[in-house]
Amino acid sequence: MYSGDLEDAWGECIENQINLCEPSSDICASCILLTQDSITNSCSFSCDISDWQIKGEGREKFIFPEKMLRPEEKAYFELDLTNSGGSLFLRDKEGKLMLWKS
Repeated sequence: MYSGDLEDAWGECIENQINLCEPSSDICASCILLTQDSITNSCSFSCDISDWQIKGEGREKFIFPEKMLRPEEKAYFELDLTNSGGSLFLRDKEGKLMLWKS
């Protein structure tokens, strides 16, 4: 019923880079790859992923422990995406949006 309104609001949020869509200034935001169960560092340098969080559309989230992710290294996470619509949101330690995937 409201899915169109929500999609429009999300599009506006992304376009204007405001609120939940404020982009991360972390240099690693441009070279992290996201799958349904991992992130991969495709940068040519290590990324500090300490306190980054990955969240679906539901309440469940995963917070990465203190870690430096070396180039081409993967870090795995577990989230139950059963009732979340399948979208994932990766945020830096300040809560800024690094990337999202639906």
